[in-house]
Amino acid sequence: MEYETSNNTHYPHYPGNPTPNSLSVHRVTVLCGHESEVFICAWNPTHVLLTSGSGDSTARIWNLQGTRKPEIVLRHIVFKDVTSSDWNPPRTQLATGSYDRIWSSDGNLISTLGQHKGSIVALKSNKKGNFILLTGVDRTTIIWDANSDHCEQ
Repeated sequence: MEYETSNNTHYPHYPGNPTPNSLSVHRVTVLCGHESEVFICAWNPTHVLLTSGSGDSTARIWNLQGTRKPEIVLRHIVFKDVTSSDWNPPRTQLATGSYDRIWSSDGNLISTLGQHKGSIVALKSNKKGNFILLTGVDRTTIIWDANSDHCEQ
């Protein structure tokens, strides 16, 4: 994994060209690896994991614990943007929206939810983590039962 942590480093090649004096945080971490724009990020609050989704057809799970382990790359259908993601409340599974996929926190594909006839634009787990609400460009909203892997509505 490539990332940089710094207290006063200037990154002239990043959009907006922030200077150290314009940053409101004391520590900046830059995560590098996506090959296209990043659309979404989601924290896993029970761990030190961050997920990002990109136009490069991947989502990535970043371990920010300082171990500098490589990120986990979650590959999606080629030429399909990953535009949404959400961790379930126990924070053991990650749903990503491109063409619906459920992953374990260590990057194993658990299931592919193929009910939508287009890409996913938003998704959200309920508080118990047993249902996932997904909306798509096909103008449908689907409720998935995360335990049985079935479409509920």
